[in-house]
Amino acid sequence: MAKISVDMRGVKSGFETLPIGSYAATVEKVEQLQSKKGNPMLKITFDITHEGFEGRKAFSYSSLLPTALFNLHGFMLATGIYDEEELDAELEFDDQDFIGMQVAVVMVPYERDNGEMATSCDALITVEQATGPSGQPLPESQTSPDSNPKDVDEIFGGMQTN
Repeated sequence: MAKISVDMRGVKSGFETLPIGSYAATVEKVEQLQSKKGNPMLKITFDITHEGFEGRKAFSYSSLLPTALFNLHGFMLATGIYDEEELDAELEFDDQDFIGMQVAVVMVPYERDNGEMATSCDALITVEQATGPSGQPLPESQTSPDSNPKDVDEIFGGMQTN
C-alpha cells in the first residue's frame, strides 16, 4: 500500500456554492449520459474564470429529448458556435467541439431535498453578459459536498416523448 502525503491545514469539508449571479466560464468537459430514467442528456462542466471566483466549478444538464432541447439551444447560442438561423434545423454535432468555449453561467437559488439552500446553473449566456455576483445572498448560505442539484428528469418534469 502506498503512503500518501498531503497538507490538510486550512482545508474545510463541504462544497461552497457560487453566489447568485452570472459568471464568466470556460467549457471544461461535455459528457453524454443517461438520466436516472434512462433519457439521454449532456452534463456540461464549467471552469469559472470570473475574477475572484477562478477555479470554481458549475454544472449544466441538457436533456436530449425532443421536447426539452431548450437548454441545449441556449448553450449552443451562448458559445457562439451556432446562431439562431443555424439552430433552426436538424443538427449533427460533436459535443467535444464545445470544449474551451467561453460562456457565462447564470446561478440561481434552489432548495435541496434536505432543505438547504444552494445555487444551480439555470441558464447560459454569452460571456460578455457576465456580471458576477448579484449581491443577493441565499436565504441561508449553506455548504454541501453535493454539487448536482437534482436528476435531470426532475428538472425537466420527467418529460416523455412517447
